[in-house]
Amino acid sequence: MLRLYPDVPFEAVSTDYAVSAEGKTLRVRTARVSAMPVNQIFRGTQRPLDETEIASFVSFESDGAVSMTAVVNFDVFRACVVPASRHIAVTRNGRALSFTLPGAGHYVLEVNGVHKPLHIFIDAPEKNAPDPADPSVVYFPAGLHRAGEIALSSHQTLYLAAGARVKGYVTVKNAEDVRICGRGMIDCEDIPRQAAHNAIDAACVKNLRVEDVMLHDAPCFALRTADCEDIRIENVKIIGQWRYNSDGIDLYNSRRALVKNCFVRTFDDCVVLKGGHSVNGVQLDRVTLSDIAVEDCVLWNDWGRALEIGAETVADEMTRIAFRRCEILHFLFIACDVQACGDAHVHDILFEDVNVGEPLDPQCEPRLNEIFLRPMCWLSVEKIGRVSDVTFRRIAYEGRTSVPNRFIALDADSDIRGVHLDGVSINGEPLTAQGHPMSGFIVNEFVSGVTVNGAPLDETRAHHEPDEETRRSFLIGNGAYIEI
Repeated sequence: MLRLYPDVPFEAVSTDYAVSAEGKTLRVRTARVSAMPVNQIFRGTQRPLDETEIASFVSFESDGAVSMTAVVNFDVFRACVVPASRHIAVTRNGRALSFTLPGAGHYVLEVNGVHKPLHIFIDAPEKNAPDPADPSVVYFPAGLHRAGEIALSSHQTLYLAAGARVKGYVTVKNAEDVRICGRGMIDCEDIPRQAAHNAIDAACVKNLRVEDVMLHDAPCFALRTADCEDIRIENVKIIGQWRYNSDGIDLYNSRRALVKNCFVRTFDDCVVLKGGHSVNGVQLDRVTLSDIAVEDCVLWNDWGRALEIGAETVADEMTRIAFRRCEILHFLFIACDVQACGDAHVHDILFEDVNVGEPLDPQCEPRLNEIFLRPMCWLSVEKIGRVSDVTFRRIAYEGRTSVPNRFIALDADSDIRGVHLDGVSINGEPLTAQGHPMSGFIVNEFVSGVTVNGAPLDETRAHHEPDEETRRSFLIGNGAYIEI
């Protein structure tokens, strides 16, 4: 059964698509996204709008397969629905595109390439909705609300009903048993970048749940936790992240977290695990990040990294981290990344069953898998840490652009030990210890124990990157290394 969500008054409507699902007309909404890969550290000036464009999205609920038709308001030369692994056929009749989606999930209709897409968010039937009359529930019904800061405390639930568009942001600090849920939206588009607010900002919270909500156009990160534990983030949809440093989900120095079944489209990094000196007034030095799982997520990365550890890695250790069954629709620089620029020992890391699509710009030197250790300009540590025991298992890349695997350590003490690539494939062909014509290896002298399907890396086939080349690449693709 299909359930449509209430319309939001005064909300912009897309002129690119007219969409129906099971014969019912859907309201097609809009979000600003990045149109080109241009980035810098935020220096007080907002990103120019001529570097962005308007994308479209629909959101509704269904308990089964959904037959959809999208009538496109521009010429159609080709069209597909991604993730490609879902094998969804599109039938074209002039500008009318018809397809059937298997059920709840996150999909994108791409017409003539990656510009002007239609994002489709299908929620499963809502369960365990809180009672709006409960005094512990902060409730926003359908409609437009100008809330500003929503500060939550222990044992509170924030419930955004379907059709609620709440202008503001959420903070919660030094609390336990907090839930943020519902099919509504937290919208930050009216908050200036200088405010540096995150759509949801949680610090020192035990037992945090964030479920089903949509996060739109945060000035900085969409969702950040710092020194939190027992976290579950599920079916969160993040869109409209076009501003400088606009990450999706960032977990700092947190423990026992599950990020599951989320859609994240961001200009900067999509899902990132970090260790910092301090966040939101909370000192984090030496606080471990551990026991984190990111599963079944759909990601579109317009500039930075899709799945990442770092670049901030200040902690005693960052360990027992797994990224599983994720779909990276598009990325620009790195699909699966460990970027260790702090003093933590980063170890026991798994990237598994990740499907990776075409990079957005082959001129930006994209990489499939990377581990990289170097100092960065906004971290002060006495010594860079090390990385060990990282596995890339069944990473499947489909595309026309070469995507090497790059592992670069700092020195003999801050080194990389034990990197295992098992079942990695390039357009269906296996990556071997000798590399692949479209996916070779880049290493330096401080990397050891690299294996491919159990065999040692063929060092004669790898490119050994000299330090001078590494230093030159600092200025390419990451403003974090530019001295300011």
